[in-house]
Amino acid sequence: MRALGLTIVSASIVVGILSACQSSGAAKKWPESQRDGAGTLTIDSTGTSYLDFLKTRRLVRVRDHVPGVRIELRYATRNNITGRRLYSAGARCFLDEDSARKLALAQRLLREKGMGLKLWDGYRPFSVQKELWNAAPKADFVVDPRLWYSKHSSGRAVDVTLVDLQTGEEKRMPSDFDDFSPRGRALYLGPDREVRRNLEILQEAMKRAGFRRINSEWWHFANAEFYNENIPPFRKTL
Repeated sequence: MRALGLTIVSASIVVGILSACQSSGAAKKWPESQRDGAGTLTIDSTGTSYLDFLKTRRLVRVRDHVPGVRIELRYATRNNITGRRLYSAGARCFLDEDSARKLALAQRLLREKGMGLKLWDGYRPFSVQKELWNAAPKADFVVDPRLWYSKHSSGRAVDVTLVDLQTGEEKRMPSDFDDFSPRGRALYLGPDREVRRNLEILQEAMKRAGFRRINSEWWHFANAEFYNENIPPFRKTL
């Protein structure tokens, strides 16, 4: 089934995966509530198969796993491309556990330069992705949920910017969030050296931590592991 990014797999396995990820019963108890004495269950997916990854993945709260990260979920406000709140006012930010661990590494790398991360979005419910598809310019900017799952919906992508650790203020970047003009692209060609340097710092830290960028949005990064797989979404509302 192409929607799952699988090529040779039995029908029974596919049905089992879909049932685990999408059934109403599975949605009643979310795996981020299952913790060990240290507050988390570390799952090292390095070297595992894609099917093993699907069996062990879970969502965790970003604030619990990335010390010092700032969170401003734009889709919990009207300050986004739709002009409407797509998340509840008290929505919390989630990622899958491996992505949260990688984001914590990026945060540590940036701290050495006196900077940190602010998250504009992390896990995004599939229903919200459909709303964005209807509201946003199509082309390179928003994934058509009828053809491919957004990596946000599996908790494997983040929208981030840089902040100054001392003041908490955002660093100067090419554009604001969800700017679908040429200013929003990852390759900044403008004359401002400070903006160019800030973007390079962000991209380098995210790459070293295990994320991949895309050309159309400078703020968007996705977990590089299983990057080419069409990972099914979590069925969790915000």
